Formats: sequence, C-alpha cells, structure tokens
Amino acid sequence: MELTHCSYGNNCYYTPMQISIILLITGLIEALLSLPMIMGKVPRNRLYGFRLKKTLSDDKYWYPANKRAGIGLLLAGITTSLLSVLVFYNFLKPNALTISLVCILPVVLMLIDSLNYLKKLE
Repeated sequence: MELTHCSYGNNCYYTPMQISIILLITGLIEALLSLPMIMGKVPRNRLYGFRLKKTLSDDKYWYPANKRAGIGLLLAGITTSLLSVLVFYNFLKPNALTISLVCILPVVLMLIDSLNYLKKLE
C-alpha cells in the first residue's frame, strides 16, 4: 500500500484509506451543515450561515442567499465524499495538490456562485 508523506515530520504518513476517510467525513460535515441553510431554518446570526453585511441586514437577503449557499455547500460535500471513493480505490492519487483541490475548490466555487447570486437579489 502506497503511503503519502505529510509535511508535519519525517514519521508522518497517511494511507489512501485514511485520506479517503478524512475526505468522506469532511464531505458529510459539509452536507449536514448545508441542510438547515437550504430549509431556511437558520435565522440571521453571526455564527452560522452565509454571513455578510448585506445578508445580516435583512431577512429578504439572508434566507435566499443562505439557501443558495446551502445548495452549493451540499454539492461541495457530495463532491468531496464522492472523490473520497476515488482516492480509496486509487483512481485519484492522494497528494497535497489533489487533496487541496478536492477540499477547497468546491467550497470556493460555492462562494463565488453565492456572491454572484447575492448581487442579483437587489
């Protein structure tokens, strides 16, 4: 089984199985956090949700923007979880670049989409 070196020291290695489990858990957390946002169950607050000055100013921005961000976060979570399967079965080589792209790129795309959607709400 191939080991992937991590940057924390010479004796720190993760197997593809360990990496795929971490990715799967990350994806599931993203998906679970998205559901209350999609369902409109998160009131305006400073801790949880798509929190920007505009969204915090009025419910007419908060709920639609959070629904859109929640859908994006759900898709990011599903993508991350599905990619964990590719790592597990060695279809995707687990290195720092691929792990970063798998975890970060879907969230960045969700943020860009949500910000563009918020601009259209005016």
